[in-house]
Amino acid sequence: KKKIKEEQQKMTNEIEDIKNKLKRIEEQYISTLAELKVKSTVAVVSGYDYHTLRDIYLKYAKDDSLGIEELKKMALDLGEPFTEEEAKEALSNLAKYVGSEIKEKPKLNFKYFISWWSNLDKESRSFKLIASQILKGDKPFNVDKVMMHPEGDKFTLDYRLNFFYAEGKQLKKISPWHDIPLYVRGYGTEAEELYFICEIPKYTRAKFEIATRMPMNPMKQDIKNGRTRYYHHQSLFNYGLFPQTWEDPNHHIKFPSGKTYPGDNDPIDVLELGYKQLKTGDIVKVKVLGILALIDDGETDWKVLTINVDDPMADKVNDVEDVQREFPGVIDAILFYFKNYKVLSGNEPNTFEFNDQAQNRAKALEIIQETHGFWKDLRKEENVPVFTPVTTETVDFESK
Repeated sequence: KKKIKEEQQKMTNEIEDIKNKLKRIEEQYISTLAELKVKSTVAVVSGYDYHTLRDIYLKYAKDDSLGIEELKKMALDLGEPFTEEEAKEALSNLAKYVGSEIKEKPKLNFKYFISWWSNLDKESRSFKLIASQILKGDKPFNVDKVMMHPEGDKFTLDYRLNFFYAEGKQLKKISPWHDIPLYVRGYGTEAEELYFICEIPKYTRAKFEIATRMPMNPMKQDIKNGRTRYYHHQSLFNYGLFPQTWEDPNHHIKFPSGKTYPGDNDPIDVLELGYKQLKTGDIVKVKVLGILALIDDGETDWKVLTINVDDPMADKVNDVEDVQREFPGVIDAILFYFKNYKVLSGNEPNTFEFNDQAQNRAKALEIIQETHGFWKDLRKEENVPVFTPVTTETVDFESK
């Protein structure tokens, strides 16, 4: 019995020893994978971005640790503002990522931070759907009552262009995405005029956009890795969006080519082809002429062709064939621009569906109405995360 007991104890010790060895091997394996992940991430960050990120990291990560408030301020500087709840969740994920205890201020270092930040799923956070609802009741919208007020210096991280609506002697802050109506005259496939909001004026390169993840959605310059973004080439057109639209990422479109792509998770993009250079934040009435189906990063990124109703050429163009006749070469130039505008950043050229052919006005109005419906559905989900797909819808898209 004594001998059996000794053998059992010996086996128990050996098993414990094996468990400890396996644990050390597992820890070493995880550590090696993490190091490889860090090295691969750091390798693809440009030198300028690397130093910008490091400066921002050192500004807030005192003693190589981060708390909720520091992370919120850092994220704001990096162009990805967090709410309190989003910051708490992000901090918890960061602690797990670096293998630290989930506590108030996890310990880390810059290389692990840059790897975590580069791999963070920033798109999974909810939009800010707050609106002033200035059109409640039977009040007609008057674009002349919309005013804009800038905060911070233009072309800096702090710049914001806020929108207000005059009600009597008061100015009410509004969301350009949710409060400004889409349709001016007519509705849906019968729409004659729509409101267009300009983000990037023609002949400019600064990438301004409506901040869909900030309360009241002010206009700001896009930020990546702590730097304001610029396109490599000047825009050939006034570029912006239609308010009250959304390209649903859970809605998949099957094109005649047989390929299927989801929506790009943004308001629908608009190109205004008139002669006049607009300003960032300008709201103008346009008529729809056609639409292009850009495929960018595996997503459908519609580009609606329009013209300012006050443009001298507005009466001469009503559909795609009119654009080709009155503005020869313009659609080809647009195709070339969007196919190649990311190439200088090291990306592959983009593609267009429909064999690079612009679709007509009727099809464009149909798509705009559809994205307006997606926006309505998004609004119904206010204060609820909108990026968790419940079902994936696929539709057949036939060219008319």
